[in-house]
Amino acid sequence: MVSADGSRRAIVTVEDKAPAPPSTTAEALDALQRGNAAFGSLGADGAVLEVSVSPDSIGLPPVPGAVPPHTPFAAALGCADARVPLELVLGASANQIFTTRVAGNVPGPDALGSLHYAMGSLPTIQVVVVLGHSACGAITAGVDAFLSPGTYLQVVHDAPLRGIVDSILGSVRLSALALTEVYGEGVESSAKYREALIEVATVANAAMTATVLDGDLAKPVVFGVYDLVKRSVGVLDRSGWSVGLRSAPSDDAALRSLLLGVARSGALAN
Repeated sequence: MVSADGSRRAIVTVEDKAPAPPSTTAEALDALQRGNAAFGSLGADGAVLEVSVSPDSIGLPPVPGAVPPHTPFAAALGCADARVPLELVLGASANQIFTTRVAGNVPGPDALGSLHYAMGSLPTIQVVVVLGHSACGAITAGVDAFLSPGTYLQVVHDAPLRGIVDSILGSVRLSALALTEVYGEGVESSAKYREALIEVATVANAAMTATVLDGDLAKPVVFGVYDLVKRSVGVLDRSGWSVGLRSAPSDDAALRSLLLGVARSGALAN
């Protein structure tokens, strides 16, 4: 497709058979990174998007009337936010990612059960992704409950919703500590403190969930944050926005270093 100014094009290739799926963790990560880069380029001036369409990519079975084999190369835990269609964001098609989505991408029992099923039943999976996103309503609710406990009354009588907020509060507390360590006591009086806390807590929540899953699942776990404005997956760190998925923090020191980096480069740094 060519726009009126001739600067945007999409090339669609119809194939008889899809290319071989990733068979290693490195190949799976590369496919996801390239997929997000392609998705993020949509709409950019001069961008060319190449889309290969095969029967596999739209869920058609190899034999008419048969059930397609279940062969995803990755599993993912993402947020239920409608602005973050996980497969599209990662450039994937049908049968490529075993996807579990829940508000705030929290690892509740149902989400963990789904991932346990995937690990035990789908040997084609090479990597597990935890994907948070900017402007997350669940993270914001957790931050507001932390800053203004009176807002917690809005969810206290809704046990399932309260459970999600409760799961996020630990990430918010650690993020508050990171901001205090970087900017000192009294940082919470800054006009940008709430914005900064949401920013750090979004990364903390994804990273902590990835660490939990990494100790619980048989495949490597990575994490990232999808920026709704940049349309790319990455992590804010000491050097600014860094594109790409990252390995789950290996220990408390790694998590602390990560959060301090986000704090130093976030809203309060400007």
